[in-house]
Amino acid sequence: MEKNKPNIEEIKKKYNVDDIFSWSKYSTYLGDPYEYLLKYIKKIKPDMDGNAYSYLGSIAHAIIESYNNKEIDLSDMHKIWDEKLMEFHIMGLKYDKNDKKNNKKIAKKYEECVSQFFKEYRPSDAIKIISELFMVTMIGKYLFQGYIDEVAMYDSEFIVTDHKTSTVYRSKKLEDQQTQLIIYGIGMHQNYNLPYEKMRLRWNFLKYISASYKQQNGKYRSRRIDRNRIVEMLEVQIIRQMRNVGYSDIEIDNNIAIAKEHNNFALLPTNVQDKFIFDNYYVYVEINEDIAKKTIEEINNNLDKMMVLKNLYEETNDDKLFWQDVTKDDIYYLSNLGSYSSKIHKPWAEYIKKNKEFLNNKKTRDKDMESIYGKIFSDI
Repeated sequence: MEKNKPNIEEIKKKYNVDDIFSWSKYSTYLGDPYEYLLKYIKKIKPDMDGNAYSYLGSIAHAIIESYNNKEIDLSDMHKIWDEKLMEFHIMGLKYDKNDKKNNKKIAKKYEECVSQFFKEYRPSDAIKIISELFMVTMIGKYLFQGYIDEVAMYDSEFIVTDHKTSTVYRSKKLEDQQTQLIIYGIGMHQNYNLPYEKMRLRWNFLKYISASYKQQNGKYRSRRIDRNRIVEMLEVQIIRQMRNVGYSDIEIDNNIAIAKEHNNFALLPTNVQDKFIFDNYYVYVEINEDIAKKTIEEINNNLDKMMVLKNLYEETNDDKLFWQDVTKDDIYYLSNLGSYSSKIHKPWAEYIKKNKEFLNNKKTRDKDMESIYGKIFSDI
């Protein structure tokens, strides 16, 4: 479903601001200041082809939105995903443009897991669901705009969900990315007078499922499971449960083999299935008055610094103001997710040049050492 595009100029006029930020725009500045310079200050058209993640992520979001809006049936979700996946393959987009083996590995997990998500889609029991809710939010003196994937209304709370087809966030990535959800929470608070204690913020990581089961000590355990390996990753627990119910080793082996081959938990006996509880894999982000206040201060501090750099750039045209040295950890992003090639992205071009010089120098040194030590050993 195509979004109704808001009139940005009218919004800027209404709020008396010169610019509007989005999570994408803000996170670009934090992650790659030079790309921010190219895209939002110089306004240079990106020269990199679209990437696999953005394309398929948009498709997944559109399918969920269409279902929530009652435009398609539950059974249509997986069919549409499969059709779009075929179109994607024809387009030739890659997950990893530099490594065929890694591209194949990523493709297998990504596509199988998201396909499984739509095969097993769990409809919400919310009173009402609003998809792609457009919202503007004042974050201190800076105005943000964006679309919330899903707002679900229940009797006693509202749940804000951001669907993700990416790998689950951990450590610093989780800490950095949670700001997006907190901005949404601040927006719900501002626009609808919704108390923070009445809302929950979460990601739904589509590639995973949450599996809960009773352990031998009587306590329940929940695990994150890859959707394309559900039976495989729970095999030990399945065997234990089948033995407890009274199945023979042969029966256990046969049942697990069939279920694993089809990655279908429903092929196991019902009295074994009943021992497990499955749900989407949600990761929740806390929000309250203090967290909202701290987030607003942090965003304003970062954007204040950016505005200083922007004003200096307009006076000097000095690209170095937004320069951030590229490391090997940045290469996957720049090659597969970034908007600009090394022809335009100067820090990336410099990284490539330095590494070529290093490799050339290394080859020269290796030849020199081979010549020196080869002569020594030949004289012995």
